[in-house]
Amino acid sequence: MFKIKNFTFTLLILIAFILVIVPSNAQVGSSGNISIKEGGSLTVFGQHNFLTGSGLIKAGMITTTRTGQKGYLNFAKGSSWTGADEQNYVDGYVRVYHDQPFVLPLGQDGIYRPILIEGASQTSAAYYAQRPPNAKGSSNLDKAITSISSSEYWDIQGDQLISITLYWDESSKVSQLTKEELSRLRIVGFKNGKWSAIHSTTDKAATQLLPSSNTSTTQTGVIASKEKIVPNDYDYFTLGASQSTAEVRSTLDKVQVSLFPNPVRSELFVNLEKVKGEQGTLQIYNLYGQLITEQAYDPASTTVRFDTKDYLNGLYEIRVRIDHKEMTRKFTVQRLY
Repeated sequence: MFKIKNFTFTLLILIAFILVIVPSNAQVGSSGNISIKEGGSLTVFGQHNFLTGSGLIKAGMITTTRTGQKGYLNFAKGSSWTGADEQNYVDGYVRVYHDQPFVLPLGQDGIYRPILIEGASQTSAAYYAQRPPNAKGSSNLDKAITSISSSEYWDIQGDQLISITLYWDESSKVSQLTKEELSRLRIVGFKNGKWSAIHSTTDKAATQLLPSSNTSTTQTGVIASKEKIVPNDYDYFTLGASQSTAEVRSTLDKVQVSLFPNPVRSELFVNLEKVKGEQGTLQIYNLYGQLITEQAYDPASTTVRFDTKDYLNGLYEIRVRIDHKEMTRKFTVQRLY
């Protein structure tokens, strides 16, 4: 009798250490692929390998219901995955319970589009290789955006502040979207009836998404939000293009920004009273093109102050970027020592 009880206890311990739990509403197909029904979920507690399988989950594609009451592949805190690629990924919604940066292995129709989420748990996302039926087209664009992708969308859900990094490859047609000017690329989100630019950069190194290179090109790369956002503030996200350099330059004369005093001794003031925008930065460079200081643009303020008492005498340049418009002004630091 003792042996039977001991065996039962051991069996319970083994079950407790199973790394992946498949509930009744997740079906395993004959090919090894798994389909998560409407309203269902599947949770990974350890590490899942898309190529070899793990626990009760076999290798292959994992599909979740996208309409109605969505299905989810959950990654519990401390869990991870390996082996996702163009044939093996989550075709549907992934939800994470990680506070640490986590890559969501998303894709659809043979297109693998992982995204990096940083800053919050209980965030979920899915990739759409075509425009979802309830997503808006390109007719409602913010003034800073000239065009958006017609084929790739991300549905990201969550009520906490996060940073996102999106991946693209040649099929994303970024070169066409930006007309070979990668600096124009932006993350855009549909908010309040309009596609609006999200302050973002292609300069971020994301080795989790770009294992072979840290450099983004129009053929393949990553773009990351520079500021944290609340996903639920937006309906969908996609890639967009801001004004070209030529278009920006054509608006410089319309952006009225003044500096005083000039020459400068210990303080420089930038008058932004006639500039209206949602986001931007002010940067000061020295004669050699080195960045000296940077400040965020505050729409509530009309004047920005820079402390220049430690600047060496000489010529400097200030660059003002607001709503993806840019202007430059030169000023001189000149004081008697």
